Amino acid sequence: MSDTFDKKAAFDGMTKRGINRIEIHFSGGNDEGGIDQIQATDLEGNEIVIPDTPWVSSCYENQTVTKGVWLPNQAVDAEFQNQKFVPLSDLDEEVLDNINFRSSFENIIYGKYYTFAGDYYVEGTAILDVSENLAKITAQESHQEYHDVEESF
Repeated sequence: MSDTFDKKAAFDGMTKRGINRIEIHFSGGNDEGGIDQIQATDLEGNEIVIPDTPWVSSCYENQTVTKGVWLPNQAVDAEFQNQKFVPLSDLDEEVLDNINFRSSFENIIYGKYYTFAGDYYVEGTAILDVSENLAKITAQESHQEYHDVEESF
């Protein structure tokens, strides 16, 4: 699993699910931000729901790094009391496929802006369209500028 955007992998996943177009609205900066909304449609413009997936993270134990997801461990009164870490290798094939698919198209954003760290703010839309062979980001970025100031009194 990579943070690099792979257009072929994204389009293959979209085609497999009958998705022609995905629009991703995003915003952030100054170390906060992410995807605000995702809309997927088929060739006729009908909406297709993309299932939510757990966020992939790393677990460090005994000097070993394992990629996996945190899943609810125990529900009490419909609230999760704690979570358990499940390595990717232990996930159901369908869940792993959905995680990989979601990552494939979300990386058009995260491959460019990663954690949205920096002295800037960005708001934009990414479009992936299989029929047009199009993958692009359109955004407005603002950057903080610093100026030297010196005053004597």
